[in-house]
Amino acid sequence: MNNKIFFLLLGLLPIVSSNYFVYTNLINSILIYVLFVFIPFFFINKHINEKSLIDLSFWVYILVFVGFAFFFQSNNNIFPWLDFKVDNILIVKSIIIYTVGIISYVIGRYLPRKPILLSRDLSIIRLRYLFYFSIILVLLVILVLGIES
Repeated sequence: MNNKIFFLLLGLLPIVSSNYFVYTNLINSILIYVLFVFIPFFFINKHINEKSLIDLSFWVYILVFVGFAFFFQSNNNIFPWLDFKVDNILIVKSIIIYTVGIISYVIGRYLPRKPILLSRDLSIIRLRYLFYFSIILVLLVILVLGIES
């Protein structure tokens, strides 16, 4: 019972502490609240009982860094970057990107999987080739982009 009261109070936190006197798009606020605050509450409550650490940490991350931060920034019209105009189209695009990412996680994590192979041989030569290829790509990126401090 304590979990339900805690989640209820935590769910009311963004609604109570937002500044609704600045210009906010109500549809964006509702989408952000439902997708990134309400749905993670459901999964967090589910995984607290199951004691699944990976799922619990993912949904807490989504709740705090995507849900609460995104909701407060869009409702208060205060964003952490300077000299950049944020419009509704950018917010809708970011909502779509986050939603596609969360749906991908849910599909990959919760849908039935293919059978897992019990034994799998790793080729040391292929691993070395992959390592050398990744080092070459990193050096290429550094050469193209450069390093600044």
